[in-house]
Amino acid sequence: METNNTGRYNNEKFKSCSLYVVADGDQLLNDYFIAGGFQYYGDYLQEKNKPEHKGKKYTYRNFIDEKEKEDGKDSFYLKDYVK
Repeated sequence: METNNTGRYNNEKFKSCSLYVVADGDQLLNDYFIAGGFQYYGDYLQEKNKPEHKGKKYTYRNFIDEKEKEDGKDSFYLKDYVK
C-alpha cells in the first residue's frame, strides 16, 4: 500500500492510498518491473525465492529482521517499516 496524498476535504481529514496486488509467481513483474519505491519488496521476493527458503515460511517480517541484523537500525529496509 502506498500513501498518495493527505489533506482536508469539507473540513474532514483524508488520506488517499493505492493498494497494489501482485500475482504470486509473476516472474516478469518480480524480475523487471518492481523498482523505485517498491524495490524493497522486490528484494524481499528475490530473497524469498532463494533455495534456502523454498518450502519454508519466510515472511516479510523475517526479511526485515535479517536486514536489521545485517545493516543495523539505519537499514534502508527499516526506514518506513512499522513493526
